[in-house]
Order: sequence, then structure tokens, then C-alpha cells
Amino acid sequence: MRKVRSLRQSGLLNYQCGYFDGANVHYTQALDILKKFKTSNTICKEWQYDLLQDLAYTSLAQRHLEDAQDYCNQAQEMARIIDDQIRLAKSLDCQGEIKIEQILYNEALDDFKISLELKLVKIDSNHIDITNSYDGMGMIYLKQCKLATALSMFEKSLQIRQQVLGEDHFDMAKSYYHLASVYFEQSKPEDALAMYHNALRIKLKLLGEDNLSVADIYNCIGNVYMMQSNFEDALFMYQKSLGLMKEHLDVDSIQVANCYVHIGDAFMSLSKFEGAAEMLEKALDIQLQVLGDTDLQVANTYNKLGNLLAKQSEYQKALIMYHKCLDIKLQTLGNHHLQLVSAYNNIGIIYYNQCKYQEALDIYHKSLEIQLQLGGDQTAAVASLYNNIAVIYRLQSNYSKALSMHQKGLKIQLDLLGNENIDVANSYNNVGIIYHLQAKYDDALVMHNESLKIRQKILGQQNLDVADSYSNIADVYSSLANYQQALNMYQKSLDIRLEILGNDHKDVANCYISIADILSENCNYDKALFLYDKALAIQLSKLGNNHLHIARTFSKVGHIYNYKSKYTSAYDMFKKSLDMRISLIGEDHIDVATSYTNLGLVFSNLCQYNEAVVMLTKGLDIQLKLLAEDDLDIAATNNNIGNVYARQGKYQDALSMYYKSLQIQMDKLGPGHIKVATSYNNIGNVYKLQGNNSGAVKMYQKSLDIKVNVLDSNHIDLGTSYFNIGLVYADQGNYSQALTMYQKSLNIHMQTFDEYHPNIATLYQNMAIIYRKQNNIQKAELLDQLLAAIQTKKQ
Repeated sequence: MRKVRSLRQSGLLNYQCGYFDGANVHYTQALDILKKFKTSNTICKEWQYDLLQDLAYTSLAQRHLEDAQDYCNQAQEMARIIDDQIRLAKSLDCQGEIKIEQILYNEALDDFKISLELKLVKIDSNHIDITNSYDGMGMIYLKQCKLATALSMFEKSLQIRQQVLGEDHFDMAKSYYHLASVYFEQSKPEDALAMYHNALRIKLKLLGEDNLSVADIYNCIGNVYMMQSNFEDALFMYQKSLGLMKEHLDVDSIQVANCYVHIGDAFMSLSKFEGAAEMLEKALDIQLQVLGDTDLQVANTYNKLGNLLAKQSEYQKALIMYHKCLDIKLQTLGNHHLQLVSAYNNIGIIYYNQCKYQEALDIYHKSLEIQLQLGGDQTAAVASLYNNIAVIYRLQSNYSKALSMHQKGLKIQLDLLGNENIDVANSYNNVGIIYHLQAKYDDALVMHNESLKIRQKILGQQNLDVADSYSNIADVYSSLANYQQALNMYQKSLDIRLEILGNDHKDVANCYISIADILSENCNYDKALFLYDKALAIQLSKLGNNHLHIARTFSKVGHIYNYKSKYTSAYDMFKKSLDMRISLIGEDHIDVATSYTNLGLVFSNLCQYNEAVVMLTKGLDIQLKLLAEDDLDIAATNNNIGNVYARQGKYQDALSMYYKSLQIQMDKLGPGHIKVATSYNNIGNVYKLQGNNSGAVKMYQKSLDIKVNVLDSNHIDLGTSYFNIGLVYADQGNYSQALTMYQKSLNIHMQTFDEYHPNIATLYQNMAIIYRKQNNIQKAELLDQLLAAIQTKKQ
């Protein structure tokens, strides 16, 4: 029996250090010795039970679930033979852990509850054997995202261990590890790090650094750093873990493969896509060799490769990877299993990126149906699916449905996670985006600021999610024409990205683009062009010469040239963007439609109206094929075609297109939306060109009434409305009212732009004309001087 005891002790040490093959060998040798005993008394059977239980846990750690279940069944039978209720309860704990791996959470929970009841009949509630039952229930609640309940279970277990075992026992590390897992899911990275470091301290003290158990903690710490966007630190921890694994394991072991996957994730987050691909392919090669091509770990690596390709806009290749993942899960788990939810979800995301919105919506609903049936309606996964469905509704311009979905997801998350959670912050952010699109700017700012507050508290100031919040707040300020506030927010976002990512990252390029957009709105075209070119240089360096983000930047540069009346250069940039998009995503894509409409705008500015209508119609045809006929993008293209007809003098055709656009906007956005105001303004322009001044004033006034309700009192769009009404009054000879309107417009322009803006020059010119007609030569000459100063500055 001494030999058996020694072998079991060696097996236990191997198990604690993470050397599961070695543990298996020692336990099996000890069990073989016992089986050779001629007499089999109760003590011998107890030892057999203990070794069978050890072998079950070792097989479970290696994810050999069938072996684990077989050993567990043998252990249970042995416990019944010797009528040992405590050992039977422990077998139920083991069986529960196996069921957790099989995602049979309710059955597992029943096993742990029965185990606890059996134990409490025989032993005190503070006995050390109680802890495994609490741990098991805690793991299930953690998996079900019932985080407060999970934390309660793990804390009960910790308290017992502290009382019975003291602070430096190996099982204390297990408790700290479990608590860290909950804090991680609660988006409390600092608390998670503290617990992981407690676990690490104990393992280092008891086992030293040179063991696989420590390597696992390094991986977990790396995961927390990933949450904090400390990607370099995460990579360091993953590589540290990999070094330990390579010292103690075969280079083709599954543990090494899993570490490659972690390193691939870090490289992906750092936009080091070649390094990420190399790591993931290494992991896949090992997994295929060791596990075969139908194992769920292989499926998960295909999923990671799909994520990597999607990040590089290689959507068709990503779809192939996601389908490989799905096929394995269907073959292994059947067609009605919770693990299918994420697989369907990722395929839906690809359809979303390919602008196949109905296909995306269909597959999200398929995923949601499985989740609701198997996981219930109050889970984090359901909340996530509601948010994904909401994004599709948003892209279909169905903002009311999108808002409803986001709010349903947010309610679930608040109930499950509380207010201070990253997923909750993300949902506030999503609701803010919808409010922004609905022109509910104050509500949008409330949501985005709530999201920012949570992100700052959980993640700290220097975090990429915080940078995203600043950008989203800036977007709202931009819509409010509060350009200085917008620039301040974009600059905060840029500063964070520069510090975390360096000056040549694609997300830094996106910040430059956002700032350039503001400069362009303020007619500061040269500075805008400088930043667009700076962004483009980064994108070309990081993404290659043929990427959708580059096509989008070409398009923005094209708009700058268009504004500067450099129409040939604008055409070249729009054509580059179009050709790149067609080569990457084919003709039938919304971005291609946008390129055609951009070319239409250039042809219109070149007075090549027939070519303009051809391009705009091409864009409209694609939109009608891909979108619902009442989509807002279709309304925008109808509006652009109306603009061309108006310039051709085809006023009835222009009005027809404007009214089509107006009807869609009224139906989708309601009568008080800013886009409705723009349509009224355009209709007013046509009435004015037709000499229908009363009709023009009526439309301009409708437009103005909406703007006054929706926009800040100093918004530039109000300035435009006042200017247009002033033009009509001037044509009617109503000079005093015309001057009143021009002055209101001028006041807004002076607060929004610098004193040399071309719109201010136009206002000076128009006001001077009226003063001359009123024989107020002094005021007219004063305005002439101000106009001359602008013209001199422009030269």
C-alpha cells in the first residue's frame, strides 16, 4: 500500500503542476497494483475509488470526456458498493464538472445540489469537502452569466478554505482563480488581476515558476490585459506562458496550440495580421494532427481565422472559415445546440458586412431561436443577439425597431450584470447611435456620456473603448455644428489611440479622417486634405493597396477636390474608389452604389447632366436591388437626381424626385426630422426657380420650423434657411424683411466660420445690393470693403 500511496502522491503533484499525462501514468500504475491484490477489503476499495476519481479529473483536464465519464461511473459504482455517501457525493461533483464541459448546465446543477445534500447529512457545513459543490455550482452560474450568484458560491468556498486550510494551500489558489473569473466577466479588470496574482503567488510559493499551472495563470492575466487594451502586455504574458509550455510539453501538444491561439488574438488586436495568421495556422495544424478534423477546438480556431479575415475585409474567405466551424459543430453537436449560436452569429456578421441585410437578419433570428429555446430569454447571449438584430434594423433605416431591440438587450444586461459593466456600456453606446440617427441629439449625448463614464471607471482613461466614446460624442457635436467641441472630442480620441497604438495604426488613421471631416465642413479644405493624405499613407502601409477602407478614403479626398472645384481630380479619386470596390466586393454592394452617386455629383458639377443622371441611376438601381424601396439611402439618391434635374431646368422632374425622397423620409423618420427639413428646402429652391415665390417661402418656412425645433440656435443649417428666405423676400422687393433674414444668417455664419468664409462674402454682397436699392450707400460701401478684404485674403 506504501507504493500505491507514493504513486498517487506523485500523480497529484503532476496534476497540480499541469502535467496531466504524467499524472495519468502514476494513477494508472497505482490502480493496477490495487487490482492485483488477492483480498479486496473496504480500504482497498476506497483506494480504488480515489484513484478512479483522480483519473476522471485528469481525463477531464485533458478534455477526454468519454474517458472521464467512464472513470467517474466506475468510481460511483465503487462508492455504492462500499456504501460511502461522501464518496458518492464527490462522484456527483465530478459528473457535474463533466456535464459543464458538455454544456449540460441544468443537469450539472442538479448533480451538485444532490451532492451538497448528501454531504450535509454526514458532515458539517464548514467541512472542506463542501467546497467542491460550491465551486461546481459557481461554475454553472458563471457560465449562465448569473455573476452575483456565482460570486456568492465562490466566496462561500473561499471562506471555508481559509478557515480550514489557511492562506497558502493549493486549493486557495483555485478559489482565487474562480473569483478572478467572475470579476473578469463583470468587467472588473483590476479586481480580476488582484485575484489572479493571489493565485499566482500561491502557486509560485508551492510549486515554483517552472510548471504548467503557472503558465495557465499567465494566460489568464494576458486575457485581462486584453480587456484593458494593454495588448503588448497581454502578448508578453502569452509568450511567457508559451515559453513554459515548450519547456515541459511536446511542441505539438494541445496546450501549446491553445497558447498560439492567445498570441494570435493579441497580434490581431495589434493589427499584426501576418503574425496572427501564422500563430492561428500553427495552432490549427497541431489541433488537426492531435484531435482530428471534427473536434470543437478545431472549430474554434476556424472561427478565429474567420475573425482575422473579417478584420481585413476578406469577407468571402472569412465566410468559408465560419462555415467550416459551423459544419464541425453541426456534425459533433447536432442542429439544436447552444454552441451553434455563436457560429450562426458570426456568419450573420459577414452577411452584414457584405450588405446582405436580409440574410443577416434571417440567420440572427435562427440563432436567437436556438438561444431562447435552450438558454432562456434572460441571458447575455440573448442580449447580444438583440443588439446584432438592432444593427441590421439600423442599416435598414428602421430606427424604431433598432431602438426597441437595443433597449431589450440593455434591460437584460442591466438585470444580469448591473450598471457598471462593459457590455452595458456598449449597449448605452448603441442606443446613443440610434438617438443620433433620429436627430435626438440631447438623448444621444446622455447615452454616450453614460457609456463613457462606465468605460472610464472600469477600463481607465487610456483605453480604446474610451477613445470610441469620445469619437461618438464628437459625431453628435458635429451634427449639432458644434465643431470646436467635436474637434476637442476627436483630439482626445486621437491622443489615446496614438499612445496605445502608435502613429501608424489604422484606427489612428480613422481619427485623422474624422478630424478632416470637421475641417471639410468648415471649408478648411487644405488642412482636411493634409489629414486625409496622412490617413491614406497609414492605410496603404497597413492594409495594402486594395482595401475597402482605402476606397472610402479615396472617396473622401474626391469630395475635397469636388468642393475645391477641381472636378477632374475629384473624378479620378471617385473612379479609383469605384474600381477598388468593384474588385473587392463586386457590383452589387451599397458602397459601389455610393461610388456611382459620387461620380454623378462630379458630372453634375461639370454640367454634364446626362452623364450625371446615368451614374446616379446606376447607384439607385443597386440600392433598389439590395435595400427596401423606402430605405433612406434611396431617398438620398432620389434627392441627388432631383438636384440634377433642377440644374437642367427640368423642374417638374426635380419636384417628382424631391417628393419621392420626402415621402420616404416622412414615413421613416417622422415629420420633424432634419432630413425632412432638407427636402422642404430643396422643394423651396425649385419653386423659387419657377418664380413661385409664395410656394418657395412656404417650403423654406416649413424647413426652418423643423430646424428651430431640432438644432441649436446657432446651427449653420439655420443660417442657410434664413439666407434662402432672404433671397425670396429680396426678389419680392420686401427689402427690410430680406435684410432681417440676411442678418440672422450672417450672425450664425460669423459664429460658425472665420470672417473670410465664402458664404459670408455672399451675404455681404447680397446685403450691399439691397442697401444700394434703399439708397443707403454708406452701409453698402462698408460691406463692399469687407467683401474686398475676403477676396484679397482668398487670393
